[in-house]
Formats: sequence, C-alpha cells, structure tokens
Amino acid sequence: MKLKKRLLQLVDLPEDSLGGSHIEIVSDSTVKVNGCRRIVEYSSETVILSMKEYDLTVVGRDLTLSSYGENTAAVSGKILSVKLGG
Repeated sequence: MKLKKRLLQLVDLPEDSLGGSHIEIVSDSTVKVNGCRRIVEYSSETVILSMKEYDLTVVGRDLTLSSYGENTAAVSGKILSVKLGG
C-alpha cells in the first residue's frame, strides 16, 4: 500500500484529499474550498471559483472572500445556493 493512501486512511480522509478538490459547506454562512485555481467572478451576490474540472458558483447576499491563498478559498456571507458546473 502506498504511503499516501495509508496516511489518508489513518487520518480518515478521502483519497483525493491531496491534490484533489474538496468543498465544505458550513451552515448557510461559509463555503470552504480546497483545489481552487482562480477567481472567475467576485461580487457581493455571486462568487465563481475555477476548480480543476469545473466551476463552483456561490450565490448569496453580502458575500466576501474571507480567505484566499494557494489553492484554497473561503466565501462567507448569507449563502443561498452552491452550484457545480462545467
């Protein structure tokens, strides 16, 4: 068994956690993303993030990028919908 796979099993994470995309929705106030390549659109009502194989669209009110860094982003505000698309 490869070291990466064993390590992920030990910490109870999915196999695609390293190098893949991961999206976490926290209540209706935050969307956390790993695997973000770039910001496509950013306004107080819509945030579109480019992922490896699709775009992630977050629609809401008073949206802000509460964090943005190397392959990660967090959108905060009143989240109304989250959509994955090509």
